[in-house]
Amino acid sequence: MAMIRRIFHTKDNLCVILTDNTQHNIQSDTLRNNCPCQICLSSKSRFKILGSNVTILRVEPVGNYGIKVYFSDGHSTGIYTFDQITSLISQQNLSQNP
Repeated sequence: MAMIRRIFHTKDNLCVILTDNTQHNIQSDTLRNNCPCQICLSSKSRFKILGSNVTILRVEPVGNYGIKVYFSDGHSTGIYTFDQITSLISQQNLSQNP
């Protein structure tokens, strides 16, 4: 898969442009339900965290390896690595093209 060139967001999507100039959108609820923080990782086996009403308030870079996403439910402790983001894109592509 190509590398990430640019990331921006709308309230409902994380928009990722890759070096091959393709744009991929990861829905805010998908992103929130794949939060990599320890609290979310330990609770994932029991239930889904939220429905589809969570939105993205802002996104900040973290070093040269990832981003921090601030959600409308007040959650912002997870750091999404670029590898995790490209993995979510790959999973999304597989589910859309079985």
